[in-house]
Amino acid sequence: MSDLMPLALDFARAFNKAVRSFRMYSPTHPQVAHDMQEAFGWLEKMTAVEATVAMGTRDGSMIIQGRPVREMTAGLKSFCDVISARGISSFSAQRGATLTEFAAFVDILVKKPEEVMKGDALNPEFLKPLHKIRINELRFVALEDGASEGAIQALSAGGTQQHELMSLLGAYVTAGTGDATQLSDGLTSLIQKGNAADLVTMMDDVVSQMDEAGISKEQRVQRMSQIFHSLPFTEEVQKLQRVIVMQFDAEGAESPPLAIEKLGDGTHWSGLVADAGFRGPEGVRFLDQVARTGKKPVPVVLLSWDEAVRESPAVTNYPNLRFISQPTDPPVITGAIDEIALPPHIDRLTQEQVTADPMVAGEMERARQIQAKLLPTSIPEVAGFEIAAQYIPAQTVGGDYYDVLALPGGRLGFIIADVSGKGISAAMIMVMARTVFHSVAPGAASAKEAVLEANARLTPDLPPGLFLTLAYAILDPATATVTIVSCGHNPPLLWARFDNSSIIQTVEVQGAAMGLVRGPAFERSLKESVVHLQPGEHLLMHTDGVNEAMDFASEEFGDKKLFRAMKRGGEKDATGMAQEVVNAVMHHRGEAPASDDITVLVVRRQP
Repeated sequence: MSDLMPLALDFARAFNKAVRSFRMYSPTHPQVAHDMQEAFGWLEKMTAVEATVAMGTRDGSMIIQGRPVREMTAGLKSFCDVISARGISSFSAQRGATLTEFAAFVDILVKKPEEVMKGDALNPEFLKPLHKIRINELRFVALEDGASEGAIQALSAGGTQQHELMSLLGAYVTAGTGDATQLSDGLTSLIQKGNAADLVTMMDDVVSQMDEAGISKEQRVQRMSQIFHSLPFTEEVQKLQRVIVMQFDAEGAESPPLAIEKLGDGTHWSGLVADAGFRGPEGVRFLDQVARTGKKPVPVVLLSWDEAVRESPAVTNYPNLRFISQPTDPPVITGAIDEIALPPHIDRLTQEQVTADPMVAGEMERARQIQAKLLPTSIPEVAGFEIAAQYIPAQTVGGDYYDVLALPGGRLGFIIADVSGKGISAAMIMVMARTVFHSVAPGAASAKEAVLEANARLTPDLPPGLFLTLAYAILDPATATVTIVSCGHNPPLLWARFDNSSIIQTVEVQGAAMGLVRGPAFERSLKESVVHLQPGEHLLMHTDGVNEAMDFASEEFGDKKLFRAMKRGGEKDATGMAQEVVNAVMHHRGEAPASDDITVLVVRRQP
């Protein structure tokens, strides 16, 4: 047994990696083949030590050969979550098991429950390829190993927590009643015990039940809110927006250089308020230099007594500017700042910080399980178009989430989001966002309406200090258009061909982050943009883990390298374009640790 334990720990680590790859890529992807072979290699080493090896889980602990592992790491807890999510308490592998059998076993774990379950048990059809890998037989090994009858009963007993929680959730859904404290305690326990990924399936069931029960829109909002209030969040601290306010002095020479110096000092500035007074169009040329300062052009609220300033090139060319005619009132200025300011910067935990605290490491691992469960396992096909996505997780939870939704009329909806916060809090917001969009998107008349409805259901239940940037797009294949609404998210990029040259265009979007700006100001901030895709053109959406990826010298990947990568991938299909961008980011980062998730989603109209 002592020789088997370290091998089992290495197997669990490689097994988790193989399952993640299987979920992220197609079964024929080289990364899947590599990770599956690595995990199976450790299984072969184990069966070389003992002819039959049995592994399982009970109450969140890993069981090896009928004995519990006393020191559970985050990786071992993840292993337990993966197998228990399909009702598997244990499995055994005999010497001589094949890679094909092992792949069939992993396939059971990554498929949706409704595909592999028949009632409360696994569908026998999925067990036929398994000969030397057998499921739920740990109790026999425990008997042979001399375990007590109590231990055998504990190993073979099935948990009822999920059923109890679904009953509580069902009470909210069908009658709008139930014990809120009991529900909150149950959901918290579900996550803390390592069954976090089950929460996603349960929330999907809630949405389906509301559809079947004919619950009105108003009641849905109320009952979703009750459920969201029951989700566990960790405490977050709201970072304040930092805004520079600039007025021309009497000579009119000092203010712009000082403001530009401040913008370039490395501080995360949320915006710039510039009062140009009576100066005409020539007096705002400093905006050209402001646009080139810092990591990205800071949003600007420009005040002037001269309406002609609105039409000056410096103003019309600025990527994110709100013009306000003087005289005006302070609430108008502060309202404009709220609508266009950049969200506060969120510092992600480093791998060193996570590793140093076992409690934090456990929370991060549970949050990662939820995040992985939220991502789509497949993307619907649309005639005449290609859709591809690439997602590379950071070592800690970075907060990225993307989804593809089938909408009425053959349309597709795309969500790409980055959640503030970390750990369970970030994961809970992802669960809320996914649940809400799956509920409202199919019935919304437009992308903007879907975002407004989702915002109305999400933001009242977001704890202070937590928000999410998000872009939602709808592809209509009948018109070859993509309609986009952005909530403080990176603007999409369009690869097109013009005069025999490839060009990259930034799609003009504007909107405030969900949870950062609330009430009527949020709706006023939104702009719906429409892109008409010509044959061969790519539309790329991404999170800031792409352009802000850093190498060991702390140099960011940046927009210029992103544009070059897109130009290299322009003649490829959607998958090729997405892979070209991800490869370029990984090459730039080198061996430097990932500080954030990398997510890329590409829509291409076929030539």
